[in-house]
Amino acid sequence: MDKTYTENHIVRYLYSDASLVENLEIEHAIHEDKSLWKEYKNLLKAFKLLPKVSFVPSKNVINDLMVYSSITALEAKLQ
Repeated sequence: MDKTYTENHIVRYLYSDASLVENLEIEHAIHEDKSLWKEYKNLLKAFKLLPKVSFVPSKNVINDLMVYSSITALEAKLQ
């Protein structure tokens, strides 16, 4: 029985959010199904246009959080 792949599967593939086996299955399906290939190309184009997000805060952000934390801790002790 063939599995039906959707946009959600392709998005998971683009973000490397699927298991290795699922990635291989999706990749194979993309190459075998013309409509899935077109959907993949459209989603890939949109994916490349999205801004890249950094999940590592800058040193300034960390320092600001540490200062804020120490101020609120001091305020809590004074109350």
